[in-house]
Amino acid sequence: MLEDEKTADHLKLEYAELGQNLRFYADARFKWFTLFVALTTALAGASFQFDDVKKIAVGAGIALTLAFIVFERRYGDYWWVFLRRAKEIEERLGLRQYQNLKHASCLSSTNVMLIVYLSMIAVWGIVLTTT
Repeated sequence: MLEDEKTADHLKLEYAELGQNLRFYADARFKWFTLFVALTTALAGASFQFDDVKKIAVGAGIALTLAFIVFERRYGDYWWVFLRRAKEIEERLGLRQYQNLKHASCLSSTNVMLIVYLSMIAVWGIVLTTT
């Protein structure tokens, strides 16, 4: 096998792996969001049902929300690294799957998720101030 063919085969394998990574991170972020909703619901229920744990539940809710903001940002960082590498490989192999992706607007899924998480922090503040 020629060196160029070995390189092309290696790039094709890497490209396939990058595609799997892109799908994993796109899928995982919404699975994490499902967990966030479940945990937030449990904490909200505890804060409304038991006055003596309200401050603890609100503090835990804010900490949880901040942790999920970090998860969201890190997932997005990894996704963009994988996308950039996939585009580099496409240029070398003459492929175009990711080359024609539209650039996200200000209402990208990442920004929408950030708005949801920040809104949840505001909701926790409201819960804390209610009697």
